[in-house]
Amino acid sequence: MEKALPHGSQSKVQAGVRRMLGALLAAVLGVMGLIALPGAATAATVGDITSVEFTNDEFAGGSRQEINVTWSVANNPTPPLSVSIDLPPELRGYTDRFPATAADGSVVGECTVTPTKITCTIDDEYVAANPLNISGSFRFLVDIRVYNTVTEEHTWEVGGVTTPPVTVTPNPGVCESDCEYKGTWGWKHGNYNNIDDVIDWTVGVRAEDPNGLVAGKNVTVTDFLDLSIFEVIGTPVVEEAGAVRVNPQTNREEPVWKQMPADLVTIAPDNLSVSFTSRAGVSGGELRPGDKELTGAFYVVKWKTKVLDEGEAGTYTNEAEWVIEGVDSHTHQGTVVRQSGSGTVVGTNHGKFAVTKQLVGNADLIDPPAFTLNWVAYASDDDTTGTPGSATIRAGETFTSPEFFKGTRVVLTEVTPTEPANVAWSAPKFVATDAQGNPLPGAQPTETLDITFARAAGNLARVSFFTLTNEATLVAAPIHAKKVVENPDGLDLSAIPSYTLNYSYPAGEHWAAGSGSVALPADGTVVATELLPIGAKVTFAEAEPAAIAGGHWHDPQFSATTVTVGSGEALDVSVTNTITRSVPPVSPPKSGIAHTGGSPLQPLGVATVALLIAAGATLAIRGARRAGAER
Repeated sequence: MEKALPHGSQSKVQAGVRRMLGALLAAVLGVMGLIALPGAATAATVGDITSVEFTNDEFAGGSRQEINVTWSVANNPTPPLSVSIDLPPELRGYTDRFPATAADGSVVGECTVTPTKITCTIDDEYVAANPLNISGSFRFLVDIRVYNTVTEEHTWEVGGVTTPPVTVTPNPGVCESDCEYKGTWGWKHGNYNNIDDVIDWTVGVRAEDPNGLVAGKNVTVTDFLDLSIFEVIGTPVVEEAGAVRVNPQTNREEPVWKQMPADLVTIAPDNLSVSFTSRAGVSGGELRPGDKELTGAFYVVKWKTKVLDEGEAGTYTNEAEWVIEGVDSHTHQGTVVRQSGSGTVVGTNHGKFAVTKQLVGNADLIDPPAFTLNWVAYASDDDTTGTPGSATIRAGETFTSPEFFKGTRVVLTEVTPTEPANVAWSAPKFVATDAQGNPLPGAQPTETLDITFARAAGNLARVSFFTLTNEATLVAAPIHAKKVVENPDGLDLSAIPSYTLNYSYPAGEHWAAGSGSVALPADGTVVATELLPIGAKVTFAEAEPAAIAGGHWHDPQFSATTVTVGSGEALDVSVTNTITRSVPPVSPPKSGIAHTGGSPLQPLGVATVALLIAAGATLAIRGARRAGAER
């Protein structure tokens, strides 16, 4: 039996134990703090959303639309770096996964879209290599959950940024009258999930009666899936609806779907066929508030399938059949198209090219022609025929190709234009560039673009950029002209060594209006104008020559006032200038001397009067002699 300590001694011992425990705890916490410090100093960086806008500024409620987002981060971000957006309820994300790309098109991370959120995560290596001014953008698809019957204007707050206003026209799915569920003729459709390359197929069984399929009918539904294309995941599921309910958003009656108990469904060993017996509708206490009971039920069967080609085909089609014992049977075809969240984002196993058209040369084309791009895509080395494709593109535009699956070789050429007639086109040249159009180091111009999409080439999950340059040289010709000077009076024209001939022409279909001038030497030397567009109608005019003392310039005479360049007519123009001596005016007599009309003339000079008197005396003497001889 242990001996008890005195009361005071026991208190001292307890106090000592507490001090020891406190010291030990402090030491442990200190060690833990040392261990935790590095982790605490490394905080993740979240990018800031700088803009959010829709690609279209007008669309219908209920439609699927594309949203464009730009983001940035402060300098020296700490990995991991992510950009995340919670979507408002009216914008439901289209499930997707695609690469995040840098400005040069290289893959630097990954974006994932769910119905309620989009998150892009940037690779740590990229963050470490680019500590300053990191920014980017991405695009993704959303379903517009607006159930409007009139046109409305909407904005949404997405990632803390308000979108520019958009016009939302009435949702075609909203019912305003006669909205009861009428039954179904049967159908098949599917939905492609980009995240895991899975298609969910749904087959609707025919039931034209608004009360559904009557109870007690044996039903078999078979999906004719090509197992070389699809792999069935799990087992098919049968859903039934023994009641309908008004959807408050669309105002339509819709089936209330529930999974049929598994013990009531027979599934074939290959999972491609199911059988069940139709049942009576839900009634009584099984109905929920707002449900309308049916005498029968509606049925759908769902399959989940993995796409074995990783989305290479892009479009997938197959058929399914339903058979209702003693009633009917029918086969329905369903088609699913693989969609991407963005026109500039590329799937993991795919690649794209983008070509930007550039025009160079001296041809000033008012309306440049559309250029035609042709390509052949070879799926593999064994594919010697290939699949052709084509597109048109104009100067300044960029064409982005569809996706090409890994291993595809694409050979791209351009059709060299032949119009307009006054332009000569050189062979087109492709040059590899970055996303801003800057040529890549070592890139050489080629007349044919030959690109193979492969991991080794580093062009999967990205866009490869190129410029396509066409040089347009104006087909032109000069006009030759010379000066002809007629100077019958021999006036001194040495002060005028040349004469200025002006010309102009209006705009044509493929050139701008123009004008110019040329100096024509006085000695008649032939000179040429600048090169003028073939087909231009050129009109001439001459600048008035410098004035010559005692001379008078007559109007210039042109051998042709208008010439069409390249029309086959002579392109030699002569301009004749004539100058003659000026004639001084005759002065009238002074007043006091009468003319034959009896009116006084202006006064005459003394010398003039003396000459007139002498002339009169001479005439008088000659008259007297003639008279004496006659006597």
